[in-house]
Amino acid sequence: METRRPSRHKTAVSRGQQATCDICHKKKARHELVPFPGVRPNISDLIRADDAEWGEGRFICREDLATYRRKYVESLLEDERGELTRLDEEVLDTIERHEIITRQPGERVDEAMSFGERMADRVATFGGSWTFILTFVLMITAWIILNVTGWLFKPVDQYPFILLNLLLSCVAAVQAPIIMMSQQRQEQKEAPG
Repeated sequence: METRRPSRHKTAVSRGQQATCDICHKKKARHELVPFPGVRPNISDLIRADDAEWGEGRFICREDLATYRRKYVESLLEDERGELTRLDEEVLDTIERHEIITRQPGERVDEAMSFGERMADRVATFGGSWTFILTFVLMITAWIILNVTGWLFKPVDQYPFILLNLLLSCVAAVQAPIIMMSQQRQEQKEAPG
């Protein structure tokens, strides 16, 4: 025997049907309503305190459910602490609006960066890139070729390239502490709290 599946049209119509929220008595799309079994028992108790008829076969809209969730969390916090702090209120507001509460870990650290810290991050980012490595290899190769062959000018730094060694040492001496500063900043960003 062949079972028939409902047509797509019929499913779309049933999703688009409207029903009334039993709490605020507003017409809502069926998918915006949560049935009684979909509500946690503790929150159902709060709803029942306001509406004695709340039970099987009843529906609540998501906005009203968010309000009751907030009341429930509020009561838990008040029982535990006695009163709500400003932070508690802020957390409850974001829960009710279904927003993200946390920030990216490095956000607060980035807000208080000094000019030197921003420069250290930029130099470390550039110093650890392929652009820097390839540019540096090309410059050293050009330096060696020009000083060995003397094409454009009289060689300034003939073999064994003492001036080039001095310049490379200076770059390393400056770049190392800058990279270390940037690493410390990364540790601050990743540190909890």
